[in-house]
Amino acid sequence: MKFFVGLCFGIGLGFVAGLLLAQQPPEEGSAQSYTPIAVLLPSSWSAHFRKRTNQALQQGRERYLRTVDELGGRYQKARSGEL
Repeated sequence: MKFFVGLCFGIGLGFVAGLLLAQQPPEEGSAQSYTPIAVLLPSSWSAHFRKRTNQALQQGRERYLRTVDELGGRYQKARSGEL
């Protein structure tokens, strides 16, 4: 029961957030000005997120390579009967 209450609450909250944050495209004669959200964000945020993403990708590659090396070594030991 708690799950369904939480699910309904989450759906409702997401719906309200979507309505509040959604941008409307410009229409003929519309008094609102249309500005993409990317223009409103400071460029330093974009650079920061790009830097953090590249760092995370680099860390992931390093961990992957270490794991491949470690498993390869274990496989060779098991195959030769050293384990």
